[in-house]
Amino acid sequence: MAQEIVKQALSTEVAQLASERTRILEEELRPLFASLPKNERGNLEASSVRYALHRFFTKKHGWSIKGLDRAGHGWNASSPTAGVLKEQVSGYLLKLMEERVHGHGLNLEELAVFAATLDDLILGEVRIDIAHIYENLQLPMSGREATPKDEAAVMGRFLIAYISGYHEENGNYAEMKREVEGTYFGWTSVEMFARDQQFVSDLQRQRRRPFSSGLSFDDQVDVAQDFVRHFMTYQHTDCNALKNKLLDMEIQGSGRVRLADFYSGRRRSDWTFLESVEYLRAVGALDESIAGKPSVIIPNYLTSPSNCLSPSEYYNVCCRDECETMMAEIEGQIGQPSALPGNIVQIVSNLASDTVDAPRTLSTAQLERLQEIAEHHAGQVPLHGRLFAQWMHHAYPRECPFPHVSGTTVSATQEEWEEQGKVAEATEEEMRWHAKQPQWSETELIGDLLPWHGQEELVSLHKHTAQTEGSWSSLRLGFFFMSGVSALVPLLRGAMGLKTVGFAPGLADNKLERHLV
Repeated sequence: MAQEIVKQALSTEVAQLASERTRILEEELRPLFASLPKNERGNLEASSVRYALHRFFTKKHGWSIKGLDRAGHGWNASSPTAGVLKEQVSGYLLKLMEERVHGHGLNLEELAVFAATLDDLILGEVRIDIAHIYENLQLPMSGREATPKDEAAVMGRFLIAYISGYHEENGNYAEMKREVEGTYFGWTSVEMFARDQQFVSDLQRQRRRPFSSGLSFDDQVDVAQDFVRHFMTYQHTDCNALKNKLLDMEIQGSGRVRLADFYSGRRRSDWTFLESVEYLRAVGALDESIAGKPSVIIPNYLTSPSNCLSPSEYYNVCCRDECETMMAEIEGQIGQPSALPGNIVQIVSNLASDTVDAPRTLSTAQLERLQEIAEHHAGQVPLHGRLFAQWMHHAYPRECPFPHVSGTTVSATQEEWEEQGKVAEATEEEMRWHAKQPQWSETELIGDLLPWHGQEELVSLHKHTAQTEGSWSSLRLGFFFMSGVSALVPLLRGAMGLKTVGFAPGLADNKLERHLV
């Protein structure tokens, strides 16, 4: 059944290649597409497709699509394609796309089709969730508009399911609601955000149908889908509050918080920084580059699975990677996969972030590191590699995560970590021990000694040679359409029944270095 849903969704989007929606998606994806490395035909290979779509959905909706994120591995690691569980759908869909274009890679229009299909599947899941709630409440899905009481009941149940990640079964709604209210600190704010979203939806509906007295089933679906699309707005506010708390404890300019300070408010009822050292290390949020001086890396912690919600089997909602804003600006100005160091310096020197003022003068050490990266790549700096991401972390330590070498971290929520029999939350004894450790001296401030690891990992090799794509692209799309994967049935109605490039060891060596910035 899952296979057919994916195929129907893809077929629907292929049938609407020239639709306004596809054109809008193309324009949104165009700057990123232009900046990514291409194969010999000027198309994106699988690793670049995964990277592009991961960035697109996290930036647009805050959705970290399962099967598209790195999950601690390289971007060119294989996605799971053997099955069709929802967390494997992105890999399965990529397999279908590659089969239809005979492994020649995806062009911009096909990338937009991929994005539209994933969007259809996610919003189709919302429709199914609302149908499930209607069934539990014994409400008819046609021929009747819901009363205000019904509307509140439907949306209330949808919110509980969305935040908890579980569906209401066997009349356990009241129990689920008590658990969410007791464990999710931001529940009241989420309810307020949902009411605001519903108010906006009601105004739009009244303009369209001024004499309607209540919401139809389709109206309820629209309200829920709008909430899902815009939940990132609420999540960003929540994440900003976390970031500000961490910045209040930051070792000046380093983007890091001493572990002792991270645990300092453990006795407060509203203190949320309680992850164990083992868990922080596993998800890449712990900096242990200075022996005996562990610290929490602010952007790595914020974007870690610890701060994600799992409302869907297709995606998680996580804190926004603020480095995306700077990367998008650099990509937009460069317009190609790599650039000369001087061009990058000119852009970054004039590029501000929430915590970094511009214009500014980059340090000699930063300029030297950028030049070293270029020297190992024929004079140009690849924008989509581990070393440039590491350089961006040095330039924006509070916004850009430190990019760990593939295979050294995992992507696991606290619940998933504990399911493996491991401890996700620190004990009182552990936190107390770290809180008692001596304060760092002024000469040990790691803002001046950020770690640097010289191993490169590129999203994809730069293989593209210039050629004219016009006739080839049209022919591909024609074949792609004619060899549709299933009958052209609209998904949302039909679904109701349901390498790493091994950089020669090191720029200097393959060891972990401390680098004066």
